[in-house]
Amino acid sequence: MKSAFYDKTLTVDVRDVPIPVPQAGQVLIRTVVSGVNPKDWKQPKHWAPETPPMNHGDDIAGYVEGVGPGVTGFHQGDRVAAFHELWTPHGSFAEYSIAWANSTFHLGDRVSFEEAATVPLAAMTAALGIYQTLSLPLPWQPSKVPKPLIVYGGASAVGAYAIKFAILSNIHPIIAVAGTAFRSWNRCWTRPKAMLSWTIAKVKIML
Repeated sequence: MKSAFYDKTLTVDVRDVPIPVPQAGQVLIRTVVSGVNPKDWKQPKHWAPETPPMNHGDDIAGYVEGVGPGVTGFHQGDRVAAFHELWTPHGSFAEYSIAWANSTFHLGDRVSFEEAATVPLAAMTAALGIYQTLSLPLPWQPSKVPKPLIVYGGASAVGAYAIKFAILSNIHPIIAVAGTAFRSWNRCWTRPKAMLSWTIAKVKIML
């Protein structure tokens, strides 16, 4: 199979490598779409520049090709997305990728691979920020009183998911600072009572 390797120079080397074999608890995925994140270039260039070339992709969407011992609930041909473990072999910049079963999830028929590939790292980062760091109410125990929230980078992937989670948790008002990608950002949330106002400073306030 083909797999993309790169180091601190960010020069990509596409190599022919064997298709990996899933170990216990792992899922082998035939990659259809790989997501990309800023950490994909920050890892080799800034955080660990002495690391040999490797496949740094971690956001996977595709079809289950095989499962390792002990894996249940996934079968060959299932449409899935997954979060590949950082700093381990067999990342998502390849024709086949490896992920742990507990970080792999099924896709509904209406969810495209392109949409699914945006979920793993971005949604996890947003969820950790909203629910672990800020300890805001969970969606199944939504807030019953107003709780203001400021989201910087509201038009980014992480910012969009933070806004989605906040809406699910009935957090409001939401003050989101974003750039000119507001059209995509505006499509990522729906709330019947929401009103959106745009200011010249690109500050978006949902009340």
